[in-house]
Amino acid sequence: MTFDWRMTFWIVGGVTLLAALAIQLQFPRVAPAGAVGIRERLSYLKQPELLSALLTTLAWATGIFSLFTYVSELFARYGAGGRMISVVLCLTGIASFIGVRTGGIAADRIGPNRTVPLALILLTASLFLLSALNGFAGRPGILVLAVSAMALYGFSGYMFNPAQQHRLIGLSGPSSGIVLSLQSSVLYVGSALGASAGGAVVRFATAGEIGYFAGAMTAMSLVLFAVSLRLERREAHSGHSPAADDSGASG
Repeated sequence: MTFDWRMTFWIVGGVTLLAALAIQLQFPRVAPAGAVGIRERLSYLKQPELLSALLTTLAWATGIFSLFTYVSELFARYGAGGRMISVVLCLTGIASFIGVRTGGIAADRIGPNRTVPLALILLTASLFLLSALNGFAGRPGILVLAVSAMALYGFSGYMFNPAQQHRLIGLSGPSSGIVLSLQSSVLYVGSALGASAGGAVVRFATAGEIGYFAGAMTAMSLVLFAVSLRLERREAHSGHSPAADDSGASG
């Protein structure tokens, strides 16, 4: 049976209600932390390694959401109809779930400083491939390759996030809660920028080229990560990293 778009919101609302009830029943109550003013929150942006890390997230979010917002327009160029696009989105969602799990495990086992660039390299490759294949649309097997590239997009795109959060916690030490709140804010700003920029690409170029723009943004994210990593190592050598200060205080 096929439902209209309104049913999607009812399903999401129902699942959210069940999740809220499960959290209420299964998790212990935690005393709320003291309120932190906006000025104090923004003060963390004065730390170059944290600012560059958050800009890494901004470029990543701009890239992935610029393509995802217009994925139906992109796959229409491959000849995919409404049902096929639904299949593409379903497979992408499954790949994203696997990617989130893989990103968390990889961050624990090989560290976020290795997981983040791996995820960004795979993501950039998948985005460029999605546009490159567009030049061969209509040929046998191209739609299958495009769906595979989209699955890689979902896997690598969401492999990034848990590893990046892991890295931000390490960078910010005892202030990780505040920095992760900034991370969430930056992610939403990136999603808005991505949707707007993707719309400009579709309007002034073609939907088939949106992967090139998105890939350029995630490549920029990789560059920003390298800058942040260099700054992090410089701070570690000087002995002023937040995590080092925290371990020193606890010792």
